[in-house]
Amino acid sequence: MAFVALVTLLALGFYMFLAARTAQHRGKAGIKAPATVGDEAFERAFRIHQNTAEQMLFFLPSMWICGYFVTWTWAGIGGLVWIAGRVLYAISYKKNPPSRGPGFLIAFAAASILWLVGLIGALSAL
Repeated sequence: MAFVALVTLLALGFYMFLAARTAQHRGKAGIKAPATVGDEAFERAFRIHQNTAEQMLFFLPSMWICGYFVTWTWAGIGGLVWIAGRVLYAISYKKNPPSRGPGFLIAFAAASILWLVGLIGALSAL
């Protein structure tokens, strides 16, 4: 369980890094809240951050449920794969938004597998 907790903290740390980077771009471009458009570098950072937040809602519970009902080790490994996919997504999106697909697919596949394994584990425990 500690491994999954550490992976969770790593994912949250990455999320906070993206938040700080988004704020930095907002300040550099002089974009006042609540505006979210006006500078391409800011818009990319904003979308990377927001999409990561959207994906975390599916990923984190899936990882914990998988760990609780099936295996903490493989849940944590799946979580590391998700983080790696999100890092690839962020790097790709920043350079060239249409190239973000592979990172998205890696992260989404990892979260989907965690969800499916967690579902099977939870159903088996009934």
